[in-house]
Amino acid sequence: MDDLKIKNMNDLYKLLYPALETKMKMLKNKGYSYIKLEDIFNYLKNQWQQQSNLTLYDLVNDIFNVNEYALINYVNSLLVRKDMLKEEYL
Repeated sequence: MDDLKIKNMNDLYKLLYPALETKMKMLKNKGYSYIKLEDIFNYLKNQWQQQSNLTLYDLVNDIFNVNEYALINYVNSLLVRKDMLKEEYL
């Protein structure tokens, strides 16, 4: 199998889409229906950018084994900031 060529984050997102979708469904089954694919990807992307030489296995493994409480806190903090911005412009 040839090495995968990932040119940008959009390519990476498309490659990881099936794993992200599965994780999102797992979270929805636990009652976290407000967490989106993009939330999972952006949370992990911040961690991945601090590492080098990651393999596809590493990325998929991170998706399925993400610290769910840290992810939930991340998403909740985004929602709080979004609400604060809305209030600012009212």
